[in-house]
Parts: sequence; C-alpha cells; structure tokens
Amino acid sequence: MAAAAGDTETRGTPDRTEEVRRLSHDVKNALHGASVNLEVVRSRAGRGATEPAQVVQFLESAAQQLEIAVRLHKELATLALALAGERAGSH
Repeated sequence: MAAAAGDTETRGTPDRTEEVRRLSHDVKNALHGASVNLEVVRSRAGRGATEPAQVVQFLESAAQQLEIAVRLHKELATLALALAGERAGSH
C-alpha cells in the first residue's frame, strides 16, 4: 500500500525535528565544555603564579570544543535552511 504524499511529509518532519533538537543540544554541550575549560584557565591565571603548562591542556580542550561547536552549527544551519526551503516550496 503506497503512502500519500502528505503522509511522507508528516513522517519526515518528526525525524528532522529530532535532528534539529539533537544538533542544538550537541552545540550547547560543546559550548558548555569550552566555557568550563576557559573558566579553569581564568581561575588559575587569576591566582597569579600559574605556569603556562598548567593551563595549556584546558586551552586545547576549549579550542577542540569550539571547533566541534562550529562544525555542528554549520550542520544545524544547513538543516534549517533545507527545512525552510521545504516549507517555502510546500506553500
């Protein structure tokens, strides 16, 4: 039994919505990870006599988390534009 065109669109929407939710959550997590690592650097640097080696790992982790956030944001933006195009085409 073939599905009607509207049925296909209805089934696709929850999948896309879930993907948007997942990507948004992952972006938030990556930004939170970067924020926590930068707070460690700020805190240790604020104490004064901090050796650079004591904060480098936290800076590297923050940079990695920001790279992940940027990649995920690009995916999210691509998906959002695709969804907007689909909605514009369906009206």
